[in-house]
Amino acid sequence: MENAVTKRQVAQMLGTLNLAEPNYVHIEINEGNLFLKGYVQSWMDRDNIEDSVRSIPGIESIVNDLEVKVIPQSD
Repeated sequence: MENAVTKRQVAQMLGTLNLAEPNYVHIEINEGNLFLKGYVQSWMDRDNIEDSVRSIPGIESIVNDLEVKVIPQSD
């Protein structure tokens, strides 16, 4: 249950960052370890995500496997 609550908090935090395509960021949490996978449009987005989720209680470590990639804009 704790993982689900933390995952929801991370998803809500991502929603506040105004990412071009937040659906390309996948979140997995296992015993306080946050795994970020997927794609973002810039190094700044990648760093902002990691910095922002550090403040969420229950996250002990972050594995940031986000890749910087040009993401086609949806119409």
